[in-house]
Amino acid sequence: MPFRFDDEPSVHALQILADAVEGSYVHGVVELRTLRNAIDDALKEQTPGALRAAQVAFSKVDREFQRRIVEKARAIALQNAAHHPADAA
Repeated sequence: MPFRFDDEPSVHALQILADAVEGSYVHGVVELRTLRNAIDDALKEQTPGALRAAQVAFSKVDREFQRRIVEKARAIALQNAAHHPADAA
């Protein structure tokens, strides 16, 4: 399913990813800073090009950091669902 900026759950998922990157951020790791900035740009600009840049930035992050980010994003999503069960349905 393609990402749509007019779809609130999709944008919320991108925000969760941004929070996960921030929570996994390690000072001095350029790829993480690039990813963080690219996701912020995608959220601000809401264009396919900005979203693609974020995807490319994620693909350049070390696999271990990718795994950490995904785990952190899942934890954030589960926590959000527990606090807002009506939103998860």
